[in-house]
Amino acid sequence: MPRYYFDVHDGQRFTDERGQECADLEAAQGEAMARLSRHLQKWPCKWNGGIWTMIVRDDGGNAVATLVISAQS
Repeated sequence: MPRYYFDVHDGQRFTDERGQECADLEAAQGEAMARLSRHLQKWPCKWNGGIWTMIVRDDGGNAVATLVISAQS
């Protein structure tokens, strides 16, 4: 299975160094949504109206998907 990496940008950059194996790009996109949701639940104080971006990279380091949300309290 291919490995994908999930980087978060929320004013700071968090680079995923371990990644996760996913069956395909569609599965990686679902994982990106789940991870970003968990990230927001873990740090509710981050709901500051900023833009959150998760970039999904493949094993070659290429961005293959981007998820962008705006969190407002």
